[in-house]
Amino acid sequence: MRLDAFAHDQGSMIFATSPRRLAAGLCLLVCAWFFAATLCAAFRTELGFDPAYHANVAKSFVLGQGWATHYERSFPFNPDVTTGPTLLLPAAAMIAVFGNALWVPAVTAACVHLAIFLLILLRLRGFGLKGTAAAALCVAFTLYAHTWWLSLTADFVVVLLLVLACVLLAEPDPEASPRSRLRRSFVAGVCVGLALLAKALAWFGVVGLALYGLVAFVRGARSGSDGLRAGVLVLGLMAAVLPWKLYEAASLRTLPAEQRAERADYASEFLRTQGSGIAEWETAPSRIALLGSNLKRNASVLARDFEQRYGLPGWTGIVAMAGLLLFTLLLMRQRPDPLRRLLLMLGLIGSVQAAWFLLLSQSWSAKYALAPTLLAIVVLCLASAQRGRLRYLLALGAVVVMLQPSAAARYQASLLRFETTQSAYTRDLASTRDYLQRTPMNVPLAGCGWVFAPWETEYALPGVGHFRDCRRLIREALAFDDAYYLDQHPAAREQIERGQYRDALDHHLRTDAQGTTPFRFRWIAEPSFVLVVNHVFWRISAYRESDRAVLEACLQHPLHQTDYFTVALCSADALRDALPLDRPSAFLPVQDDGGFVRKPAPLPLR
Repeated sequence: MRLDAFAHDQGSMIFATSPRRLAAGLCLLVCAWFFAATLCAAFRTELGFDPAYHANVAKSFVLGQGWATHYERSFPFNPDVTTGPTLLLPAAAMIAVFGNALWVPAVTAACVHLAIFLLILLRLRGFGLKGTAAAALCVAFTLYAHTWWLSLTADFVVVLLLVLACVLLAEPDPEASPRSRLRRSFVAGVCVGLALLAKALAWFGVVGLALYGLVAFVRGARSGSDGLRAGVLVLGLMAAVLPWKLYEAASLRTLPAEQRAERADYASEFLRTQGSGIAEWETAPSRIALLGSNLKRNASVLARDFEQRYGLPGWTGIVAMAGLLLFTLLLMRQRPDPLRRLLLMLGLIGSVQAAWFLLLSQSWSAKYALAPTLLAIVVLCLASAQRGRLRYLLALGAVVVMLQPSAAARYQASLLRFETTQSAYTRDLASTRDYLQRTPMNVPLAGCGWVFAPWETEYALPGVGHFRDCRRLIREALAFDDAYYLDQHPAAREQIERGQYRDALDHHLRTDAQGTTPFRFRWIAEPSFVLVVNHVFWRISAYRESDRAVLEACLQHPLHQTDYFTVALCSADALRDALPLDRPSAFLPVQDDGGFVRKPAPLPLR
């Protein structure tokens, strides 16, 4: 009887633990597949415009040319470069070791993102969550953020660092050691500081954490050591941020005062006009009407992004944001425990950025909704993972989605195949690079404006500063036709005779919106340059109309052409035929842009 009872007990234990072992095995499978497939994909992903732009700064830093862009002229700490040293210093280290290989930006991004994500998964164990949470997070992040793991842009790393900071702050301490809590607070502060260095969007995380502290104070749910932990958090933040800011200040101090002022003015202009909503808020006749208009517009931007990028119904993005806001309000009314504290921190950070995106943002890109949407996914996964059998459903659902992808079908399928071949785009970029390296050019290489700058080719070539701006090259070959202007505007003679041609033209353009009073420029030189064009970006860009005349004229004379890139000779004759000199355009020297290429303000959504 005793042997039968023992055997029965042992059999019960085996069958009782087998579902847990199965779930653990499935979670391990999902996580291993996810990490391996992401790294494999990084080696063959295409080098896009923004990652190439940022990678050029890292390459410049490695080559001893400073933290600068080099297009038309060197521009240290360009405000256009919105991805900071958190991601670009590792890229610089990779370039120093492997050179400017085309795979380096994507592999760097994948390694940094996966390393932070692994730390998050390891620290989540302290909350008593099973491995199903890890599996669910892997698949959920892959479905929504599949393009971000491999992108050398800071939007995604900011989200990961803020999640890691919140995990460290909320993690329970079984030993109740004050020193351990202070150490975690310091590391959390370093994570927040690194997020701030990565991109200014991390300030929404700072605001969210400050709101969490305010909520805890109002509810009386804080202890006497919380003030000390907050101070240590700030200390960690400063330890991460200050060294880089001191280096930046020292570098800028070496510039002439005029260039420092020019950069400061452009930084202020960039902050106000590049989608933040500040300029529109300052000038809106009715701010209530502006909020309503922004809400309608940005909700449509988010819906369109979900439909086109992820194949999901447009309303799912709005539901995710609304669910995050409502769940955050619900958490504020519940008694806090470690997991609820974590969820509340994440909810407040996401809610702050969601409110800004929906009510104030003026950008046409839904990437600024990335943080609140991802945080909504994280909150959902973590809240579900602690609920009994829901853990097993999450693990099973993760494997099903992995094997039969839907929302991100092409991406998931390519991961499952573990492809290692280069895409046609990458082969064409390498071919264009090789052609430019082996062919001597007697005229400058050029891009056109900020939007059509050949950042991919600039990164692929050795060294820095290969390209000039076609607009600047054309402007240098033009002069204001003052004789023609005097014939049309006799009253302007005194101004013209003082040599203030540009002031006269500026006055004309400001006061005559209809353009009924004529002006004209004239050629004083024979401009000629070699233009490098990315076909894909030109065709999809909403900005192409301003440069269409020059781009089309130059593309009639290709020197080297592939499916994705063209190297073309822009001759003086082609430019004379293409450019009208008697009406405003981007190529006429009406206003001095300071010699560097400025990013245009976002176009209104059609």
